Parts: sequence; C-alpha cells; structure tokens
Amino acid sequence: MDALFTRDVEWYYHGKKTKINSKKALYKKISEVSEKVYFNTPIFRNELINRHFVSGNIANSKKILFERLINDHHKDDLGFSKTHFPAEKTIYLTLLKNTGIHSFNDGGYSLSKPTENSFIPLWDHCEVFLESAKKERKTVEDFYDHIKTKPFKLTTGFLDFWIPIFLFIKRDDFALFGKEEGYLPEINEAILYLFTRNASKYEIKAFDVQGVKLDLYNKYRELLQLKDVSKVNNKSLIESIRPFLVFYRELNAYTQQTKRLSKEAISIRETIQKTQDPEKLFFEEFPKNTGTNLKEILKSEANLEEYVNKLRLAIKELRSSFDELVNRVETFLVEEVLSQKELSFSDYKTLISDRYDKLKEHMLLPAQKSLIIRLRSPLDDRASWLNSICQVILGKSLDSIKDKEEDILKEKIKQVLFELDNLVDIAKKQKNPEQDGFKIQLTSFGKGLQEETILIPHKDQKEIEEKLKEVSNSLGTNKKMNLYLLTTLLKQQLDD
Repeated sequence: MDALFTRDVEWYYHGKKTKINSKKALYKKISEVSEKVYFNTPIFRNELINRHFVSGNIANSKKILFERLINDHHKDDLGFSKTHFPAEKTIYLTLLKNTGIHSFNDGGYSLSKPTENSFIPLWDHCEVFLESAKKERKTVEDFYDHIKTKPFKLTTGFLDFWIPIFLFIKRDDFALFGKEEGYLPEINEAILYLFTRNASKYEIKAFDVQGVKLDLYNKYRELLQLKDVSKVNNKSLIESIRPFLVFYRELNAYTQQTKRLSKEAISIRETIQKTQDPEKLFFEEFPKNTGTNLKEILKSEANLEEYVNKLRLAIKELRSSFDELVNRVETFLVEEVLSQKELSFSDYKTLISDRYDKLKEHMLLPAQKSLIIRLRSPLDDRASWLNSICQVILGKSLDSIKDKEEDILKEKIKQVLFELDNLVDIAKKQKNPEQDGFKIQLTSFGKGLQEETILIPHKDQKEIEEKLKEVSNSLGTNKKMNLYLLTTLLKQQLDD
C-alpha cells in the first residue's frame, strides 16, 4: 500500500496529473470523485437496507411495510405503534417520513413527492423513466437499471424498497402488465414484493392520451355514461374498461360464440374477450374492429361520430343477438309449423294448447309427456317458454345452443309436433280406451299422399298376434324386399 505513494507512482484524474502522497489524500480524492460522479445520490441513513446484500429478516420487514403502505397510507405513521420500533418502522421513518414522502396535507395523510432536497433528483429521474414508458412498455427490471448507474449508483437493498414504493405512489399514471397475467388493474402488497423478486416479468406502460385522442377517450366514457376526464389515469381507465369486461361476461353462452353477427360485432366481442391492454383496446383494436384506424378517426369530428356510432351499433347487435335467435325460432314455429302469420305469443301459445288438449299424458312416451307439459306451461314470457321447449327437445337451454344446433332444433320442433298431431288424430277417433291404433301415411307416384287411422280393440289382440306369426314366417331374409312387400300390401289395402 505504501508503495502507491512514492515518486515512482503518478496519479491522474480527468486527464490531469494530481498529487496523492498518502492514504488520507487518496481517500479524500476518492470522496471528491464520488461527489462529482454520483452527485445525485440521495442521503439515506439506514444501515438495514443501505447495502447491496441485506439480511433475510429484511425480506419479512419488506412484506410488512408494503402491506402497511397499501392498506394504511392514509394513517399517521402508516398505523405503526408509537412505542415499538421494528425494522419495518425504522425503514418507514428514514425512507418515507423523514423525506417528506409520507406527510399530512389538506386534512389527511398522503404519499407524494419528497421534500428532502437530496431525494428530489432521484424522484425527478424516476418520473423521466415513466415518461419514457409512454412510447413503449418498460419492464420493472429496466427501471432498476435506469437508476443503478451514475449519477445515483444506488444499492440493491435500497432499490428493493424505493422502486415498489415509487410505483405504488404513481400507480394512477401507468398501466401494469404481468407477462403471464396480462393487464393488472390493481397493485397489492404481493405484486409490490414480486417486483423485487421477478422484476423482468412485470411491464409498465405510461399513458399518453391528450388532445383529440383524449376527445375520443371521452367519447368512450360518454358511451358508457361516465363523466369526461381532463387526464387519463389508471383509475379512470379501470372505470372505462370494466363495463366492457362486465358486458362480455354477462353475454350468454350463445352470444359468446355465435357467428350469426356482423363482422364488426364478432371482432369487437373477440377483442374484448382477449384484451390485455386497455389503452391498446381503445385506440388500436376497437378502431380496427370497425374497419378504420386512429389516424382516420381523428381527422374530423364527423369521422369521430361515425366511428362511435359503429361501435354503439355493434354493441347493440351483441346485446340483441339472443333476442334475434328467439325471434327466428318463434317465426319458424308460427309460420312453418302452425302455418300462421304474425301471431302474438299469447295467441300461438293458446293455439298450441288447444291443438293438443285431447292428448292424455298417461298415454304418451316420457319425452312426449315432458313436451306436452312444457307446451301447456303457464309461463308468460316467450323466451322462457321457448327455452323450456328447447330443453326438452335438445337437452340444453336455448341460450347455450351453438349455431349448427339452431337448424336441428327447428327440424326437431317440426318433427315432434308432427308426431303429436298424428297422436291427436288417433285420439279423436279413439272412442273406446280399450283400443290400440296407428296412423299411417304413405306417399307414392300416382296416388300421392294416402293416410289412414286404424284402431283395433284389445279383444282382437290374440288373433292379430297369430296373423303376425303367419305373415312373419312367410317373409324371407332380405330386409329391403320384406319392406317392399309389406308396403305394397299396405298400399293395396289403402287403395281398396
């Protein structure tokens, strides 16, 4: 060490020769250099965290302090006891209270820019970082790197408290994203702690919404019946995005998947479902969904109004999608099955009830019985009534069917009501309950449609069984030929 201060060793600083002839002179010069290179390092007197490696106990203190910060920032001393001084409290006193970051203002305690002079450059530099995050997302790790070097050269122990606290204080000025979770609308103590463990997994995007872009944002808020704002922050953004997310969640299963919508409505629905960035949703994705872009929208007031109207119509279309399904099923039932025009719900429901009033439930198959019960149901809401019919026929509710099942439902409605019509015809001719019967319909060239209702008393059942055996024994093994022979015999009997 002493050899450093002989005439054989020369010292230079900033390209100029300087005189250092002792340890004391060296330390003095190093201090002078440090003051010049790291001129913005704040004065922070706390040996617990003012180091590159802190003890394991500090990790628990960090969690406790973050929890206090989240839940008790409106309280004096964050609600800490006046008589006890655990590590987390001494960190609070030196980092937040003594610096003026946590103080009493305007009738209450709040968190704000420090008043202690040595901390102000650091605060301003952190705000510069947030400003840079307006152009593109920045990771929390980028934030660490931003203030680790000169003119600050801060320790990791200090930064693990400072960065989460700063971001919590400025939480309304940026949107936070987890690389796995997507948009995180709120910051809690767990997230603050994870900033110090996985800084690369969290991203910050500061808001850059002003001028005509702000006008568009307020048009969204007008659409949502919210008040205009003069500045976009995370609070207003959450307030604006939440109705869209709630709107999507409240759409029934049918509306969430149907393709029987306009291209714009489908795009908007899918965009809301997948959104992970509210700002991008409002200023990039929604415009794209309606066939335009932000630049075109902002050209004129007329373009802005046209765009908002398209968005409004697409949302309205989504809201009414299930109602349109109900309308289509109802129209099919009235026009195609009942052969009527423009009947009200009460009228066609009464018509159906009267149509099948002769059918006795005990004579029907279980599925037919369930259907009759639903058809005669006292429900006075058409959607609920049609939904109950769908439940019997398809085994699922109308608001959960898929597009391909709509046509299946219509055909099955036609089929099952046709079966009930045939049973009604049998019931009308069945004067005696001691009878079994069939209704036969046969279509052929030349004769067209032939139909007959046949009723046989139970007392003739034994004779019929004997005849069946005789006919069956005379048939061969060719199924198609057997069917043709039996149908030909049936046709001859109908002709006679």
